[in-house]
Amino acid sequence: MVTPVPSAALALAGVVSRKNHPGLGDQDIPIDTNQLIGQLVSVEPRMIGAGHRIVFRFNNTVTSVTSSASTVGSVSHAYSGNEVTVTLTGVPDNQRATVSLGGVNGALSLFASMGFLVGDVSSSRSGGANDRCAVGLWR
Repeated sequence: MVTPVPSAALALAGVVSRKNHPGLGDQDIPIDTNQLIGQLVSVEPRMIGAGHRIVFRFNNTVTSVTSSASTVGSVSHAYSGNEVTVTLTGVPDNQRATVSLGGVNGALSLFASMGFLVGDVSSSRSGGANDRCAVGLWR
């Protein structure tokens, strides 16, 4: 007789901002989930384009997610293995957003806050196609 071994409770292992760069593949920037929207938040300095991906990683397989939301723009989600990928669209430059997930595996709800800022070489607080990407924090 085989006795089932209970797996560890589902827990968040980390959150990253993910962007695919031609020739380099997916590049991840960690998001500090301990920071609230009014505090210093991780800033993602890339053009949003067709959507921006925030990836929530867990210690176990994700079997369901009942909701996702963002304080700015529109959001959709998908899950596979131990990751939930949230895609944000319509997020304007120089904005802060809190992305939340609800009902992960029927119980866990959590959020991550970050800022969006296109690399601003000219210090104009807006970005263009020629501006470079750089990581920073908002104050």
